[in-house]
Amino acid sequence: MTNRKIYLRVKRINDLLISIVGLVILFVPMIFVCLLLKLKAGGPVFHWSRRFGKDKVLFNMVKLRTMKKTTPIVPTEELENPEEFFSSGGKFLRKYGIDEIPQLINVIKGEMSIVGPRPALYNHHELVKYRELLNVNSVRPGLTGLAQIYGRNNLSQEQKVKLDNFYSLNMNIFLDYKIIFLTGVYLLNSFHGRGISMKVILANPDLQQND
Repeated sequence: MTNRKIYLRVKRINDLLISIVGLVILFVPMIFVCLLLKLKAGGPVFHWSRRFGKDKVLFNMVKLRTMKKTTPIVPTEELENPEEFFSSGGKFLRKYGIDEIPQLINVIKGEMSIVGPRPALYNHHELVKYRELLNVNSVRPGLTGLAQIYGRNNLSQEQKVKLDNFYSLNMNIFLDYKIIFLTGVYLLNSFHGRGISMKVILANPDLQQND
């Protein structure tokens, strides 16, 4: 068995353990959050989104609803004025990643991993094509990744994909743990992921946005 296969097995076991423990610990708080969402915003609490998974297989990704029903189906950074589309409390849930917690169910089902490139929307064909060129589509999408801990929506699509490519070429269990740890740091607004040599990565000319 190759090192890559061993790593992928260990990664899957970690995904299951983290997801199951996470759902058990967060079950009661999530019920409280869902009740608040229902009372404040009305309508469905959960939003199901068609996304591209590993090898471009489509699946239904679940998250807490943070946007109004009238929101166009595009990435948030592509909305002209995203503020007007947030539901009551939606911006807070999005800022701290609380809306992503239900995706632990997708992780248990094997459709996602804890760490990996964020799954592309079903209609985001340009992103999928770009990822295909760098073989990023062969990696199981994740709850969090390098682009999420360093830059997030402030990065260009090209930079995000190249960070995802960096991960796909260098993925290992220690990198996964670093990304998980730094995701927590990022969400707590401490030093925004500086502990993982992102300055070195982003200083690479290949990651600079083309004019």
